[in-house]
Amino acid sequence: MREKTIFRQALNIVYIMLFLHNTMYSLANAKAVPRPNQAGHDGDVVSLLGEKPERLRFHLGDVEAGRPKIDASLPNMPGDASSWYVAQWQHREYLHASDLLVDRTVEGDRRRPAYVFGTPDRQTRLVIRRKPAGSGYVYNLLERGGHLTEGGGSNLFLAAPVISDTATFDRPVTLSIDTRVTAARVSYDVPTARADGAVLAMAFIGLGVMYRDPVDGRQQFVFMQIPLTASREPTRAAGVMCSLNQGKPQLLYSTAAGDRAKFLPFRPDTGGLHTLRHDVSALVAGMLAQPYPCGGRTFTWSTEERRLERWRLTGLYVGLEVQDTDDRKLAIRHDRQGTAELGLDIGRLSVTRAGP
Repeated sequence: MREKTIFRQALNIVYIMLFLHNTMYSLANAKAVPRPNQAGHDGDVVSLLGEKPERLRFHLGDVEAGRPKIDASLPNMPGDASSWYVAQWQHREYLHASDLLVDRTVEGDRRRPAYVFGTPDRQTRLVIRRKPAGSGYVYNLLERGGHLTEGGGSNLFLAAPVISDTATFDRPVTLSIDTRVTAARVSYDVPTARADGAVLAMAFIGLGVMYRDPVDGRQQFVFMQIPLTASREPTRAAGVMCSLNQGKPQLLYSTAAGDRAKFLPFRPDTGGLHTLRHDVSALVAGMLAQPYPCGGRTFTWSTEERRLERWRLTGLYVGLEVQDTDDRKLAIRHDRQGTAELGLDIGRLSVTRAGP
């Protein structure tokens, strides 16, 4: 029951990630040049994050023409326009590029200002700061409160489209992220708030993966979720949630959280960033090896569908889902049922595909 509730909170992300199945689009003026595959080298699948300040655009919670509607405005700060953007869903107030404040008091060093974006209700915040030692930048996401609907909870992500034409999994695709938990707090004012998910905070990586049949062009999309931390212990085993949409499975696949070295404790971490690496190709192969239930039936991947060269990465999200209020129609209570807060540092993040 506990694991199913956590999966259910993320079901809205399945539909979010469907928008990324064709996001090989370029954001206006964004500079995202993939490093080409060369013998013995890896090629970038998404634009490398964390080496320089990124002028991010902001998604404001809406959808237009089947894609997240992204504001064209850029914040007044150093750096190039980025292919990364801030994705925000189900908030009462949203971060905007114009919300930028420059904090020159960070660590007492005016040469390393922090770029701060916050909402008036103090529910969400993004801080971009330079690392105190060495080169590189850290992006801190913070989310408080949030509300739960039938679609899920409130989200704050950094998101990126794929920039490579060869983002298939027949060669090793490796995701590497430097991260740590900077804030983590939940409390329950109602006995049922924990069990039914009305109060919940979690961080995860979301990957959109797409199969395309070479003969008839049929496509199958899967949202793959890699847990980073959660206020409740997730399932140790991999799991699938599925619903049928016009007879077609809509899949959420959550990878196993059994590797404790890759699952961060739900508590503030005052140490340095942790480097977590995931073999995404192996995760996709593991998913395809298992049958899955959907709509009262059991589906098994065909031999053709298990060919990794038929699957490609379509997009990436990393960030937070937080809620402390239950706005579902059938909820007994619609008031605030506790407190929830989660903060996450994201440093260098890369997704690379091995070259020949």
